[in-house]
Amino acid sequence: MKTRWNDLIETVYLISAKARKDKAFQEELATVIKKYMPELLSADTDTNKTASEKTASRKNAHKKKTITDQSSDAPLLNPLEFSVSEEEKLREKLLELELKDLRILIRTYNLDPFKQTSSWKKKERIVDVMMETIHQRLTDGAALQRN
Repeated sequence: MKTRWNDLIETVYLISAKARKDKAFQEELATVIKKYMPELLSADTDTNKTASEKTASRKNAHKKKTITDQSSDAPLLNPLEFSVSEEEKLREKLLELELKDLRILIRTYNLDPFKQTSSWKKKERIVDVMMETIHQRLTDGAALQRN
């Protein structure tokens, strides 16, 4: 059975290689596919596009989706609005958030410059790192406000 799969894979590879080189063969192959397997071409509305054009349009669609998705990821709170005396209140609010929201906060306010929390799953650990950075920024800010 394995030999049949290997033969099939090799045949498909040879057909695709020939279609890439020979424009007439490519058109014949497209005609056969349209006739016997139209569902393969229904996903691509413009069959005249080259493979690189299709790939480029897919990449652009992904980029557009990513940009719009990121704009909807607004942070739920600004941790730098809290004062040093309100750090425990801030910690409690951070622990109430979902992991996804914590990661948005980290990205937005650069609360993990070394990206050590990127693979962590425990909210407590992530909040600890966030609080260290926030504390440092709050105390730096408090020192500047005294002057």
